[in-house]
Amino acid sequence: MSRLTPIIFIFLAVKNADASERPIVTLDPNWNPVYSGDKVTLSCMVGSPKSGKYTKNDYIWYKDGKFHIYGEKKEFTAIVADSGSYECSYKGGTHSVPVQLCVIPQDYLILQTPLAIVEGDHLSLRCRSGDKYKTDEETIFYKDDEKWVITDDILHIPNVTTAATGKYKCHKYFRLVLAFDKWISAEEYVTVQGILYLHLCF
Repeated sequence: MSRLTPIIFIFLAVKNADASERPIVTLDPNWNPVYSGDKVTLSCMVGSPKSGKYTKNDYIWYKDGKFHIYGEKKEFTAIVADSGSYECSYKGGTHSVPVQLCVIPQDYLILQTPLAIVEGDHLSLRCRSGDKYKTDEETIFYKDDEKWVITDDILHIPNVTTAATGKYKCHKYFRLVLAFDKWISAEEYVTVQGILYLHLCF
């Protein structure tokens, strides 16, 4: 079974003079997309608040361009309806770059990646199946014409350079009564480049 919906990464370089004041949205655990039922924390990170004291209402969250909630963090158990574009601001200042959170039903195989991928980082890609779909078979990862066959669900690529940019996907075999069923994840295009970006899912 495969999910045909593509996931597209667009990386943005922030060049404005007040970029250091701009909040950053982080995701914990640092995987996207996520499954329905996963516990997720979105945090609004501010480099150096102008005051040592702040209140919950100093942090404002927006979902799909509209006011969502107040608070430094948004902690929740994900459902498909939580998919969308999230951004935050601090004390009414500059908005963060939006982050697109994708929540997928557990009936699909997904390839999870971290939010930010910068040259020199260790890139980890996770090929994940839903809780009720388990297998002891090998996991196969693909990047363009390259292939890795591993016994784990996570592929680690150390000290990435821009050469790690490309299209990635994975597949697994699940044992049925008389045969195997091959599941393939949606393909993701990963660019090792900037620090801030949009992660779009349709």
